[in-house]
Amino acid sequence: MSNEKARLRRLLSAGVSNQIISSLTNFGFGLYLLRALPIEQYGLYNISFAVLLFLGGFSQSFFLLQMTVLGPSKPALARRQFDARVRQGILISAGLLLALGIFLAWALHALSSTVVSTAFPALVALATSAYIAKEFYVRHAFNEERGRDAVLIHGALALALFAALAIAARVGQVLTLEGALLWYAIAHLVACILGNSRANIPKLRDSTQSLRECFRELRAGGKWATATNVVYGLRNQAHTVVVAALVGPAGVAKISAARLLVTPAILLIPALSQVALPRLARMMKSAGLRTLLRAQRKIIFALLSAAAIYSLLLLVLFPWIAPYTLGNAYTDILPITVAWCVFACALAIRSGVDWTTQALREFKSLTVINSFASLITLILAGALGWAFGPTGAITSLAISELYIFAHLTIIQRRKMANAAEK
Repeated sequence: MSNEKARLRRLLSAGVSNQIISSLTNFGFGLYLLRALPIEQYGLYNISFAVLLFLGGFSQSFFLLQMTVLGPSKPALARRQFDARVRQGILISAGLLLALGIFLAWALHALSSTVVSTAFPALVALATSAYIAKEFYVRHAFNEERGRDAVLIHGALALALFAALAIAARVGQVLTLEGALLWYAIAHLVACILGNSRANIPKLRDSTQSLRECFRELRAGGKWATATNVVYGLRNQAHTVVVAALVGPAGVAKISAARLLVTPAILLIPALSQVALPRLARMMKSAGLRTLLRAQRKIIFALLSAAAIYSLLLLVLFPWIAPYTLGNAYTDILPITVAWCVFACALAIRSGVDWTTQALREFKSLTVINSFASLITLILAGALGWAFGPTGAITSLAISELYIFAHLTIIQRRKMANAAEK
């Protein structure tokens, strides 16, 4: 038991360290761009980042999540071969996405578009492709309980990204929007190279039939998880769409600046997700539902406590933090920041229940519930955004998180009751 606890502490330490490095990297890079770019350009950067996360979510849900929940049931050699096939699928998907981005860049050039740079779609596609490849190596490291490798991957990414800022400062230049996207992609490619060198994944020369069989295995749960990602992405970015339509890129810049301040409040959520989900999947297989739900309560308490304490400190210190950190263009965002703090607490509550539901492989239920939640969010974001501006649009996100929490809790209680009857 002591060895198990020690291993868990090492994994948690690696998960938190990995997320701290990742979040601080995004925070520092985003803060640099916030101060360096005009407000409209910073808004466009955040719109492109939202696109990146949305497209990257397809890889997360169809490939990486399925790799995590299906892997524990396979023998060691079969699991390594399975991981290698998943990597092949991700690289093929990344190649197709990059080809699409290049085509869109060519189309913009042919149309002589002046709205954005003609290279913009290709750069977003390149950054997204590098991002999803990097995420594979991070998730694989945690699945194999080698959290240190994940820390090294994100450490290499941070060094590469901030090396770009150091070079720009050295030559007296400021990164443009296009330069920021390019360096973001390069830094992720550097991380991929390191991740590939650390991963113990065999090189396969599989037949097309083997890849098709792997695809069918992933598709069983992946089709529902991917559908969930679509509706989740629509829900999670509803505020961006509404604010961009009502206010324009400058409004997106302000909600992004406020979210930047609140980011540490949700720091533990992706960190614990990388560590917790593989363990929850194994826990369900070995110990059953009752033990799984006990772990869920502990996770929710930890996440909510961290989010609430940070949010309280941020709001108390906001008059001193905002001018120093964000500059004078963003000093009127206190109401938006409050809304993001409420969202962070709601997200903490929902995440714990969401992870255990994924460990139960209830992907269809997740898709249905998230679909209704997305519809509610889109309606509320439009109505509240029209009435209260960006603050109302963000509040709709918090409401949808609590809606999902309530429905997932009902599903788990029903499952528990059915298990008790058997």
